[in-house]
Amino acid sequence: MILQASFNEKQTKANVRHYFDKELPRLILQSGYSQNEIRSSHLSLAPSFGINLNDRSEDIILNSMEAQEIVKGTLRAINLCHDPYRKILLNVYINEASNNNVQALLGYSHAQYNRLKGKAFICFADAFSNIKDLRVYECLK
Repeated sequence: MILQASFNEKQTKANVRHYFDKELPRLILQSGYSQNEIRSSHLSLAPSFGINLNDRSEDIILNSMEAQEIVKGTLRAINLCHDPYRKILLNVYINEASNNNVQALLGYSHAQYNRLKGKAFICFADAFSNIKDLRVYECLK
């Protein structure tokens, strides 16, 4: 028998929602970026390279640099998603618009918007997997 890796969409969506609701705001604070800097197009999404440092204050700098790279990676992953997924993720989690406002902006029914938002989570999980794999795998026989 050959085992194939598949992933649990429901759990993956829950992981992505947790990342956006809980982890990303903390990473933004640790990065030293403001929410306005995250929203602006002036933030360079190019990776920067760290330097080897050893004492405690330098560890704090490295943690901040790591948080910056994860935040930039989040924005890159969102931008890799096609519309309407990209628009949903940017508006809700970066621009902090309400789901109702984004739904109205995009012109979708409530059910259609929720379905698309779930697909946006899966798209993000795939695009973000080189930084942090939020997908929950299952083994199928």
